[in-house]
Order: sequence, then C-alpha cells, then structure tokens
Amino acid sequence: MPEETNLLGKTVRGAQWLFFSRLLVRLLQFARTIVLAVLLLPRDFDLAAVAFIAFNFLETFSVTGLDVALIRKKEEVGGYLDTVWTALAARGLLLAIALVILAKPVAWFFGREAVEYLLYTMSLTFLFR
Repeated sequence: MPEETNLLGKTVRGAQWLFFSRLLVRLLQFARTIVLAVLLLPRDFDLAAVAFIAFNFLETFSVTGLDVALIRKKEEVGGYLDTVWTALAARGLLLAIALVILAKPVAWFFGREAVEYLLYTMSLTFLFR
C-alpha cells in the first residue's frame, strides 16, 4: 500500500508542476500579446499575429521531446548530451530553413507582403534556441 500512496503522491505533484508551468507559459504569452497590442499599431499587430501563427505552427509540429527525455532519465545523461544538442541544433536549422521557404507563400496566403520579411527575421530565432 505505501508504494501506491507514493506513486499517487508523485503523480499529483507531477500534475501540479505541469499545470503551473503551463499556466505560467500562458500568462507570459498573454503578457507578450498585451505589450505588443500597446506598442504596435493595429496593422502592425496584424502582421505580428500572422507571423506568430506560422512560427508557432512549425514549432508545435516539430517538438522532439529529447530534452524532456534527458530530464526524466534516472541514469547519468552525460553521454547523451552531445547527441541531443546536435539533434536540437539540426532541428533549429531545419526549422529556420523551412520558415524562410514558407515566408513567401504565407505572405501571399494572408495577402500581407510585409509578413515575408518579418518571417525571414523570425527564422533566426530557431537558430538560437
């Protein structure tokens, strides 16, 4: 019975951490949106929203989970660090290239030429994550 209680306690603590971390991320995203809304003109805010849609789409569908796997691993992870770093760097490079390639079609789809140049600039962030 103590093993079940321990597992239940770990599950509850894990769920709490997950809940609060996601809540914090959402609050920070909301704060970013508020700051952008205050600083940008409505037409510029529209450009930023379109650019973030494309950026977040690529990022969401390319999550590898390697960083989470390292955190969860109970043994020594030192031997995996170089491999995971290389894989994540390659992912960043591929996402940057993909965003550059998709910049023109996204700008055409939304009818906003300026989005293309904004996406070119935003693609650099994939290289530094």
